[in-house]
Amino acid sequence: MTNTDLAMDAALLEEAQAVRRCQAGDKEAFRYVVERYGNLMYGTAYQITRNHARAQELTQDALVLAWRGINSFQGGSLKAWLVKILTNRGISLSRRRELDAATLDDPESPITVPDESQDPAAAAISALERERIQGALATLPEDQRQVVTLRFFSELSVAETAAALGVREGTVKSRLSRALGKLRDVLVEGQV
Repeated sequence: MTNTDLAMDAALLEEAQAVRRCQAGDKEAFRYVVERYGNLMYGTAYQITRNHARAQELTQDALVLAWRGINSFQGGSLKAWLVKILTNRGISLSRRRELDAATLDDPESPITVPDESQDPAAAAISALERERIQGALATLPEDQRQVVTLRFFSELSVAETAAALGVREGTVKSRLSRALGKLRDVLVEGQV
């Protein structure tokens, strides 16, 4: 076994212990879950809502639901289980029209501060590229945008993405293929 394998096994064991402690009612153990996956969940929520305040609220709602439902976690990928709760809550809120479509010039969007070691020109180009990608993602249908968000921004595997969305892996792959084709058209060829 390599050091990487040992580290992954240790992390999974620590995660499993935290889940068992949470299931026994230990709120402090849930802090481990929040610290490990909170930023990932917020990033996913922001990709869903495109709004800083709503992403924070959605993340908090999902974490509360996860705490309340931790006894229903039967094993597998905790990350996929958490993201599934988050996306289901986001879909539920969207259906109730509590989440509205965000614009690219959302004043509540997080402001990224360029790294001081990066020169201003590189920082400006980086910001423009992020804006182009966000604009291209906005052109995708909701189901395709979800797959891209979970697969690439939340770094879920195809299997975890399928579990999070409650669809088959083949569905994830086909949506991902269509989405990447559309993104290529928009970003590379400038087509809509």
